[in-house]
Amino acid sequence: MPRWSWKVADPSANAALNLRYEPGNWGDVLKGEWAVRLARHLAAQKFDASASARPFTIYDPFAGAPDYPLVAASAARLESVAYSEFAKAQEAFACNGTLASTGRLALETARATLTLSKSGGEALLHAFDLDEVRRAHWHSITQACVLDLASAEELLPRLRPPEAHFDLVLWDPYDFFDHWGAALEALVKLAERAPVLIYLYNKAPQGAGHLHQYQLMRKHLAAGVQTASTSLAFLVGRLPSDAILPRAWHEVILVGGKATVAALRGELAEITQRFAAQLSGAGAFEG
Repeated sequence: MPRWSWKVADPSANAALNLRYEPGNWGDVLKGEWAVRLARHLAAQKFDASASARPFTIYDPFAGAPDYPLVAASAARLESVAYSEFAKAQEAFACNGTLASTGRLALETARATLTLSKSGGEALLHAFDLDEVRRAHWHSITQACVLDLASAEELLPRLRPPEAHFDLVLWDPYDFFDHWGAALEALVKLAERAPVLIYLYNKAPQGAGHLHQYQLMRKHLAAGVQTASTSLAFLVGRLPSDAILPRAWHEVILVGGKATVAALRGELAEITQRFAAQLSGAGAFEG
């Protein structure tokens, strides 16, 4: 496990946090926004007609902790996107000085959707994180259970059998950009049964080698979707990593059935473009 490289103001808290980046950055905003909208749509679709004996099931094998300290920069960012579903979903946590993880937001959104639908359905999150401290925090979250894994990658073959039930898979390894080959094909196969939301830190702007790596990943993604045994489609959203020095992109990829992708395409495009305009506009002019 790489040591943390991002710190909060309280030095005594950093060792336990073991963070590699600031919670609530623009990548978290974008990923969380897509996850909230996706969870709401899927939960409403699943239980629209009648209640199901199976809970609405989310898998998040790179879950991190359920929540993190809400630092000043993230609080300001939340305020700047108060119009977003992500910010609205974070309100209850922000009141307590915390910021919820993507998996927890998806879980709470699905639970709220099911409650409003009066379907009687339940939501369940299967969470895992390689860090023991973060992983242990999930035991205290209602309707969340901790996966018994040695690594997140062990989950993929477990979900492969037809009897394995899931409604949404969140896939957010820190290094997906560099090591996508081991998981991409399996994730596309899973998307034939339920949507998969992938996050990657796209380093293509950093040079020709990185650009080639990204283009190769996109080529394999498109080929996998095209040759899938069921009708699949995918959407890509991205934001610059910084308003002044955007040396990478925060990127999310949604792979799923064509009906699901088509239903969400318009709203995901609109909100992503609004985020992008806000971020680029903030760095466009000074003085």
